[in-house]
Amino acid sequence: MLFLLQMTPKQYMEMIYSYRPDFFCTLSDEVAYTTGKNRARKSCDRSLSWLDECLAYVEARTRLRLHQSAGAHNAAGHSSHASAQPPVDMDLSFHLPPSAAPAVSSPTKSKPDSATSDGPASNGKADSKSSAHSDHVDDDFTLLNDASYHANVFASIQGGGDKAARERNAMEAAKRNVQGFVIGGLGLGETPQQRREIISTVVAKLPPTHTRVLSGQGSPGTSLSDCVIVRIVS
Repeated sequence: MLFLLQMTPKQYMEMIYSYRPDFFCTLSDEVAYTTGKNRARKSCDRSLSWLDECLAYVEARTRLRLHQSAGAHNAAGHSSHASAQPPVDMDLSFHLPPSAAPAVSSPTKSKPDSATSDGPASNGKADSKSSAHSDHVDDDFTLLNDASYHANVFASIQGGGDKAARERNAMEAAKRNVQGFVIGGLGLGETPQQRREIISTVVAKLPPTHTRVLSGQGSPGTSLSDCVIVRIVS
């Protein structure tokens, strides 16, 4: 019996932040080389949409971390610079495109003399202001308490055997704030020659300054090869 687990970008990112890897590949819609053009192009669109959602999560967590760092700095005795501290009700919404998931509401109420996921202890005035937003918090999209972790994001390049979809996916992903790329969806029915053509097509559209990974092939032809190469050559 086959069991399937549905995972949203939000659930995926919370899992990533619990494992805390040095880098991770964003959630993607992987299809085989032989997939039809319409489905291949849909995999490209969906992978880009999920990439934006993953990046929005990282951005929100980064802002939260900076907010906490500023609060800790002020709490250490730099009260003269208190005006530079981000307000307690700072905007942590994810600025997703209209087609993506709903944005996150403002952070929850902070209690005096205790730290929360939204930052350090706040004074009574700020706490009261934060309370005004607490009724609008989206419980379905919570941020984890530990905001110190920051990951390097690798965008997944999909599109099956459709070279046009692959090129578009690569060019669009290269416009995002990512640190590398994973060429996925290979080893699923294509010939070695077809695989090389897809790899060449994608690599030509990626910035040479960024890390490129060939997923599941173990090939040293890109920047990194994954652990499957041990099984392939043994």
